[in-house]
Amino acid sequence: MKGLLCTTAPGLEDICSEELRELTGCKVRERPLGVRGRVVVRCPEEEALDLARKINSESLTVHRVAILLGGFEIEHRDERGLDEIRKACLDFPFERYITEQDTFGVRPSRLGEHDFTSVDVGAAVGDAVIERVKREAGFRPEVNLDAPSVIIRADVVGDRVLVGVCTTGDRSLHQRGYRVYDHPAALNPVIAQGLLKLAGDPDSIIDPTCGGATIPIEALLSDPDREAVGVEKFKSHYEGARLNVLAAGVDAEIYLGDATRLFDEVPELRDREFEAAVFNPPYGLKIANPRVVERLYYGLARVLSDLVDVVATVTPRRDWMVEAMEEHGFQLDHERWARHGGLDVRILVFS
Repeated sequence: MKGLLCTTAPGLEDICSEELRELTGCKVRERPLGVRGRVVVRCPEEEALDLARKINSESLTVHRVAILLGGFEIEHRDERGLDEIRKACLDFPFERYITEQDTFGVRPSRLGEHDFTSVDVGAAVGDAVIERVKREAGFRPEVNLDAPSVIIRADVVGDRVLVGVCTTGDRSLHQRGYRVYDHPAALNPVIAQGLLKLAGDPDSIIDPTCGGATIPIEALLSDPDREAVGVEKFKSHYEGARLNVLAAGVDAEIYLGDATRLFDEVPELRDREFEAAVFNPPYGLKIANPRVVERLYYGLARVLSDLVDVVATVTPRRDWMVEAMEEHGFQLDHERWARHGGLDVRILVFS
C-alpha cells in the first residue's frame, strides 16, 4: 500500500475522497485497513510530494497529509504488539526522508483497547527509525519531539497500524487561520464542508445559529459566488463571527438576532429566499436544562419551514431534531454518523 495517507473527520471519508479525486486526478481508497477517518491517494512515489503540497494548499476536507510508507496488522495488543510494530517499521525507507541535518519526531495516535500507550507506540517506531537509518544511511538521526524537521506519523487503531511521513506539520489543516475568534463550541470546518456537500452544494445558504461563522465562511471558501448568511443570537459571538469573516476575506452577511423569531428580529431577511439552511445548533450537553435546546430545535424548524426547502444539520440530539423537523413538514432524506472532536454526532439532511 503506497501513496498519500490523508486524515479527515471520521464519517466523512466519501466527501474527502471526492475532493481528493478532483484535486489529484488519482484513484483513492477510503478507510484503508478499515481505519475510519483515513483516505489513501494512490499515486506514483515520484509524484507524492508534489501532490501532497497541492492537497495541503487547496484541500478543504483534509486534516493532514502524509507520504504513506505502509500499513500492517499486529497479532497482539500487549507488549508483544510493540515489538511487532518495531520490527515491521524496520522495512520502511525512513532514510529517504531524513538527512544528517534533520531531526525527527514521531507523532503517534492510538484507538482501541491495548496494554500499551500512544507514547509506547512512538518509542517503538522511533527505535525502528533510528535502527533503520543507521543501517541504511550510516548515521544516527537526532530525535526532537518538540520541533522536528521531519514528522513520522504512526496510527494504531485496534490491530491495524498505518505509518507515514507527515507533510502538513503539527498544525492540522482544519485549524483554519481565519479563526481569530474561537467560539467555545466551534464546528470542525471539515464537517461544515460535508454539510454543504450533503445539502446539494446550494447556491444560497442561511445558518440560523452561526456562532463564529464557520459555515458561512466555509460556504464561500468552497464557492465564492454563493450567497451565505449567518444569524447569531448572542452579541459576543456575533462580534466574533464578524471578525472571523473579515479575517477570512469573504463576503458573508452576519446578523444579530434570535433565529426562532427571525423575521421580527432580522427584518432585512423577511423577503429573502435561500436554497438551504446549514447549521450546527447547540447540543444542550452542558446546560442545566437541556430541554431548552429541544424547544430551540422546534422553534428553528418552524421558522425554516417557511424559509428553505433543504436543511442540513449536525447534532447528537438526533431524535429531538428529527421530531421537530418532521412536525413542521420536513422529511429525513439522509443520515450518517460522524465524529466531532470527542463526540459521536449525527449528520441529518431534510427536505
